[in-house]
Amino acid sequence: MAFDLNKALGYDKVLSNLDNAEIEQISLNFLVENEKNFFSVDTLQELKDSIVLHGILQPLLVVLHDEYHYRIIAGHRRFAAAKSLVDEGHEEFRVVPCVVLPKMSEAMEWAMLIQTNTAARTLTYAEKSQAVARMKKQLIKLKDEGAKITGSLRDILSEQLEISKTEIARMEVIEKNLIPEAKALLR
Repeated sequence: MAFDLNKALGYDKVLSNLDNAEIEQISLNFLVENEKNFFSVDTLQELKDSIVLHGILQPLLVVLHDEYHYRIIAGHRRFAAAKSLVDEGHEEFRVVPCVVLPKMSEAMEWAMLIQTNTAARTLTYAEKSQAVARMKKQLIKLKDEGAKITGSLRDILSEQLEISKTEIARMEVIEKNLIPEAKALLR
C-alpha cells in the first residue's frame, strides 16, 4: 500500500471532505499571501480570461492567519488573478470562494502548499527541485514531531510530488555538488 502523508498526519478526513466542505465567500482584503509560497504566479492572462468567462471554479484553501485574516495554502494564482481583475474594474471578483481549513502544524502547511502546487500545474525544473528539497525537509520535521512516516524518503517524495525517483536523485546530486553560481544559472 502506498504511503499517504495526509493519513499519517491524521489529516485525511479533512481533505477527503473538501468536495463537501462549506465554501465561504471571503474578500480579497482579508486574504494574505503565504510567505512559504515559492511557486511562480506569473502568466495570469489565460487564468484571468477563464475567470471572467466561468468565475473561480475551485475555491482557495486557507487557514486562519490572525483575528481578521486568512493565509492562503492553495490558490495563489487564483488570488493574484482576482486581484488583477479587480484592479482592471471587475469588482465582482473582490470576493472569492474559499474553504477554511482547520489549524495545522507549520510542517503540514508546507506539505499541503507543496503538494497542491505540484499537482495543479506544470513546474519549471527549479520549482521541482525546490519542492523536492523543501518537502524532504518537512517530512523529516514531521517524522521528528511524531508522524508515522514509513518507507524511504525518496519513495515518498516521488509518490507525493509525482516526480520519478531517478529525477529526485539527480536533483539531490545537483543540489549537493553544483557550485552556487551554476545553481543560479540553472534556476
